[in-house]
Amino acid sequence: MRLKRILWIFAALLVGFGTFLAGTADAAWYNPAWPYRQKITILSSLTTGTLTNFPYLVKITDPTNPVFASAQGSGNDILFTAADGSTKLNHEIERFDPTNKVLLAWVQVPSISSAVNTDIYMYYGNGSASNQQNVNGTWDSDFVMVNHLHETGATQRDSTANNNTGTPQNGVTQGATGKIDGADSFDMVDDYVSVPDSTSLRVVSMTLEAWVYIPAPLPSTGFHGIMNHGDGSSSNWYQLSYAATGGDVDNRFHFRWLNSGVRRTEFVNTPVSPDTWYYVVGVLDAGATTAYTYLNGSLDTTVPSVDLPTASASTLDIGRALGGEYFKGTIDEVRISRIARSAAWIGASFRNQNAPDTYTSPGPQETPPSLWIRGRVFEDKNYGGGAGRSLSASSGIGRPGAVVELYNASGTFLDTATTDAQGDYALGISSAGTYTVRVVNSTVRSSRTGSNGTELGVQTFRTDASSGT
Repeated sequence: MRLKRILWIFAALLVGFGTFLAGTADAAWYNPAWPYRQKITILSSLTTGTLTNFPYLVKITDPTNPVFASAQGSGNDILFTAADGSTKLNHEIERFDPTNKVLLAWVQVPSISSAVNTDIYMYYGNGSASNQQNVNGTWDSDFVMVNHLHETGATQRDSTANNNTGTPQNGVTQGATGKIDGADSFDMVDDYVSVPDSTSLRVVSMTLEAWVYIPAPLPSTGFHGIMNHGDGSSSNWYQLSYAATGGDVDNRFHFRWLNSGVRRTEFVNTPVSPDTWYYVVGVLDAGATTAYTYLNGSLDTTVPSVDLPTASASTLDIGRALGGEYFKGTIDEVRISRIARSAAWIGASFRNQNAPDTYTSPGPQETPPSLWIRGRVFEDKNYGGGAGRSLSASSGIGRPGAVVELYNASGTFLDTATTDAQGDYALGISSAGTYTVRVVNSTVRSSRTGSNGTELGVQTFRTDASSGT
């Protein structure tokens, strides 16, 4: 029965009015309550492969950037969207300081390409907005701990939903100058940050990462813990550390773990220099039984056919290894993932955090269009043939994720938008006139029971209302 396999789609067209600067119809506007936005372009040179749900650091320190004058002093109204201008992205603000002109925000970008630049938008200027952050949602579910170490109070907060919050012990110097923002400084005597046992920290596949800085003179002997889970008798002991002596090669960073004996790898190609920031990463891929070490985003060592640790309970320390192996220097941005992050991910993380201005290009401030073409792409689920019915007459079901294109009277493409969860779209225009709205057939999916998601819509166009001058 042919009609059972046909999806009938309609687009209701409405014209509305807002408040504006002519000519900014590049993408839909998130909400007229936000009077300003800037396009932020992420350069494709950031990565060697496509990144999914990547926590991208947006750093703005240009004192002339209008966000510092127009956003709330708390930064609560700042939000980010995808390139369509309307799909809100998860973000966490690590620091917003309109006095000293600093914005540090982590934004979960759904996809960053190595082939083309990626655009996102930053909105601000809504004086009545509540806090727009989704801190936990910024970090994908494979992050089990993300500690920025920028706090100066009694705890070091975990940004994931796992609540792996640390407590400074024995006089940790908080608020030290870090690589990203504030950090913790350690004296190599007795201070460290303790994190209680958590099932989320009992990882087998893992990625451990941290920024570290060791001032001159370098320690002369022993191991010095950057982060350490468990002890020498724990089946789930894993560790990042600096070894002045005691390793196969002295003056190297180490990634170590335990199963029936110590298994360790050294950054054999790179001796450590004092007074230098290093991005230190250890990766254990349980599926491939292979370990990797990275320094400053580049692969340093590959160790195949390794034994694996066994998940077990233990506390985690930052700045201390086994017993008295205390760290000397500053540690910033400590993260643990329960998967082996890719080389592309690790390389992009280093480049983004080491030189965010190199890969980020904020555009000029934009204000919303004064005229809008708004509508809804919907399905007439009970369509019986003949002329298409209106949205109201058919009790139409809005279809999310449909691509809508806008053309002028000459047939020139102007803009595109993607429908939201209700099937609604909004396209800004700079002046009144005759326009054509087209729905991209292949992007519309049926809501009918039994739909397999491959049916293509047969479209008619019904106008519920049309007004404007």
